Amino acid sequence: MSDGNKTSGIGLIEVITVVLVILKLFGLIKWGWLLVLAPWIISWTLFFLALAIVSVYDAIKLR
Repeated sequence: MSDGNKTSGIGLIEVITVVLVILKLFGLIKWGWLLVLAPWIISWTLFFLALAIVSVYDAIKLR
């Protein structure tokens, strides 16, 4: 009756981002929003950079 290796929940980056947003909203940290959202921004930037690298590699390989 097991569904295999399905996982659910949120990851470390999401937890860090949520904690920082909550701290910012309650005024416990005085950081700018760019720093508060930095873990999320960095993770998406790395994802799209990896996607671009794989796409370029595939395009070169197909020539």
